[in-house]
Amino acid sequence: MVKNYIILVFLILFPLQGQDDNVTKDFCGSLIVKKARDLGFRSLGFSEKIQYHLDLRKCENKDLVKAIKKEVNENQFISDSEKAKSFTGRTSSCAYCIIIFIAYLSIN
Repeated sequence: MVKNYIILVFLILFPLQGQDDNVTKDFCGSLIVKKARDLGFRSLGFSEKIQYHLDLRKCENKDLVKAIKKEVNENQFISDSEKAKSFTGRTSSCAYCIIIFIAYLSIN
């Protein structure tokens, strides 16, 4: 019986000793935030976008959060404008389909 209590105490307390409350995680510099800054917001997958927003929400430096969001938005805007010049990307594919559909309807 005493053995069971000792084992139970070790199973409960041992994982708790590995945790350190004084260590702060840098949410502003997480890998997902860095990926968004380097490659753009659209390079993130669905779950990464959620984690990106959660990381920015947990970041303590709100001025840095605003700067990161502004930088990511500007980089995405530049990337979108470059794609718009050559009419490539998701929106242009939809536009091609709509133009073909309208042309098909006008012919018939």
